[in-house]
Amino acid sequence: MSADYLVVLVTVADAAAGVALGRMVVEEELAACAQVLPGGTAIFRWQGEIHAEPQTQLLLKTRRGVWPALESRILALHDDEVPEILALPVADGLPAYLGWLDEMTTAEIPVEEEAAPFLPSAIWLDYADVYPRGRHTIAGSIQILRGLYSPQLDNSRDILVYLPPSYPTGGHHYPVLYMHDGQNLFDAATSFAGEWYVDETLEGLASQGIEAIVVGIPNIGPRRYHEYIPFAAPDLPDAQGELYVNFIADTVKPLIDRDFRTLPGRTTTGVMGSSLGGLISLYAFFRRPDIFGLAGVVSPALRWGKGGIFPFVTEAASAPGKIYMDVGTAEGTGLVSDPQSQRSFAEHYVQQVRRMNALLKRKGYRTGETLLYVEEDGAVHHESAWARRLPAALRFLLGQMPVAAERRRK
Repeated sequence: MSADYLVVLVTVADAAAGVALGRMVVEEELAACAQVLPGGTAIFRWQGEIHAEPQTQLLLKTRRGVWPALESRILALHDDEVPEILALPVADGLPAYLGWLDEMTTAEIPVEEEAAPFLPSAIWLDYADVYPRGRHTIAGSIQILRGLYSPQLDNSRDILVYLPPSYPTGGHHYPVLYMHDGQNLFDAATSFAGEWYVDETLEGLASQGIEAIVVGIPNIGPRRYHEYIPFAAPDLPDAQGELYVNFIADTVKPLIDRDFRTLPGRTTTGVMGSSLGGLISLYAFFRRPDIFGLAGVVSPALRWGKGGIFPFVTEAASAPGKIYMDVGTAEGTGLVSDPQSQRSFAEHYVQQVRRMNALLKRKGYRTGETLLYVEEDGAVHHESAWARRLPAALRFLLGQMPVAAERRRK
């Protein structure tokens, strides 16, 4: 018996840190239970003198088979500060007690995955707590995580999550759509150019049986061009599009799948955006087919990165899934000044998107089944146009997709 079960003592900074760590490892089924032991005193010799300092410890009970994953979680949480960890075998115990330990520690995390990015405990706040209601225009339930750090990009940003109307009342799991320019999706007050009305649109589509979780990922101002363009060019030698896609796939998505009732498979995971956000969405669909099976490519700015998206898509494998792509015939309005330049810009813009549509069809995507292409006559390059086309896009990408097709422990 003693070889299979462990009592673990971890030195933590204080009681709050102990509670946070204990809650995390119990929720992840890495430990059967956790107990914070505050009020202790550590007595030790340092540089020839005896010191006595307050010490808080966390006691965990677990199985030896789970121990490597549990240890990696603890070490990752402490960053560069190596905590004191003492793992002691359980000498003996009643069969019923040891059976309970087995039932409570069912995590299956291969040891070889220990180097995967550690997901810190997240505190999700209600939108109204961060932005008191008044001039804000949100509908439904939106949660915010402040300052999520990206190890890929070495920066931080808030993450917004829209939850569908049935989320609080049932146990369903939902498709997830990751959308760029998150500050423009839900609230006119936070937008830099207008609102997409994503929340209002999905609140309305819920009556048609279309529900999804939407993760809004705000851009970081001047870095938007760097993060949304995946191909280097003379005017942008440090394009970071691939790193940004990996941030979504390897940092944001695991966090969302852990904290919300999602359908995590690629067929129920999409990425969507407009302009450069459309470019990076199309890139993500083909660059990370292990993650994304749906793409919303809205008024995509395909010329950036010296048009590198065309050879990239040509050479990429035809990933299964659905692609929605659209464009307006007056995309130049508001982007260039004189009418003649607007017409010329719009014609070139539409030609580029038509070229991509033809390329996708040559790769085997079938119109109306796996590819929906829309041209809106007179539509400009603006959130108002994208909001107008959003319902049709969501019906195509999310329609006939059951929200409870998969059950997962949460």
